[in-house]
Amino acid sequence: MISKLPQVGISIFTEISAKAAAAKALNLAQGFPDLPVDQDLIDRLCHYVKSGANQYAPGDGVMSLRKKIALLTDQLYGYLPDAESEITITSGATEGLNDAFAALVNPGDEVIVLEPAYDAYIPGILLHGGIPVSVKLDTDTFKVSWEDIERSISDKTKAIIINNPHNPTGTTWDQDDISTLSKLADKYDLIVISDEVYHHLIYDNQSHLSVLSDEALRKRSIVLFSFGKTFHVTGWKVGYVIAPDLYTDEIRKMHQFATFCVHTPTQLAIADALTFDRIRKVNDSFEGKRDRLIKGLSETKFRMKPAAGTYFQTVNYRQYNQKEDRQWVDELILNPGIAMIPLSPFYQDETQTYQLRICFAKANETLDSAINILQSL
Repeated sequence: MISKLPQVGISIFTEISAKAAAAKALNLAQGFPDLPVDQDLIDRLCHYVKSGANQYAPGDGVMSLRKKIALLTDQLYGYLPDAESEITITSGATEGLNDAFAALVNPGDEVIVLEPAYDAYIPGILLHGGIPVSVKLDTDTFKVSWEDIERSISDKTKAIIINNPHNPTGTTWDQDDISTLSKLADKYDLIVISDEVYHHLIYDNQSHLSVLSDEALRKRSIVLFSFGKTFHVTGWKVGYVIAPDLYTDEIRKMHQFATFCVHTPTQLAIADALTFDRIRKVNDSFEGKRDRLIKGLSETKFRMKPAAGTYFQTVNYRQYNQKEDRQWVDELILNPGIAMIPLSPFYQDETQTYQLRICFAKANETLDSAINILQSL
């Protein structure tokens, strides 16, 4: 057996969660909520199962859901995508991401990746013969250096993948970032793959700045979204891709041979539940949890800037020690019994930033237990 990804092992999320389970440690590592799902959403799912909506959905997605997505996108970004030809429902954003790589990346194509980068990006590029070109964000602020990005562009560069809001750091882009990306993408004829799965989790009275809000950018962008983060249903694995019809046609070719379609009653239930008011309530709830965590950690030696988006908070631990992040995470799992994610695995060269990622999409009781543990360090 010759591996197509010989350098890829189990993900850091799987590794740390397994260690946490073995040690019976409090798990703030993997990015899943331990919050209840709204009863009305469960009721709608049960309704469609009982009413017989249990056969294949249309491959591109249930039309009622695609129409809801189009209307919400227009409300958020002033752009109404065509539900028929520009929106595709996928089995989570990860499937959409890999469909995009499969459709667009050919052997020898270079794809710019901003690090720290979510761990699905580089394997997806490599799998199709592409060459990931890493550009590091500032290791303290995690801001983009556009000069570094432009220097990394060659005649082989086909695309750039961005993540806004950003996992693992919780940072967001400003209008200057969007405008500069638009100019660079036009100048070098780049395809933009934009991972925006946390687009509904933006704090401090800010608005999410999607590439869809820029007319020039959206004509060359493939944008990935997910419902799992918004509705506390990561296990339902329903996401979607918005892209111009030229890209969508090719992405759908890959999608039909990957999963063909997504679970029918789940799509119908989400279509019923997808409202702006519901999204706003979820956002407010997570902002409160972020603030609860930040307040508790203010009594520790961790240093942090409040996450601007996502449900992750990064903390710098240099005031405690200079140990490599993987080592200290393993020690903390065993004693005092808490699991967090090290940032070094989000870099190809395992860069040490002495920072850890904490997931705050947890019940208040879970967060309070975590705060008590961390205050005891």
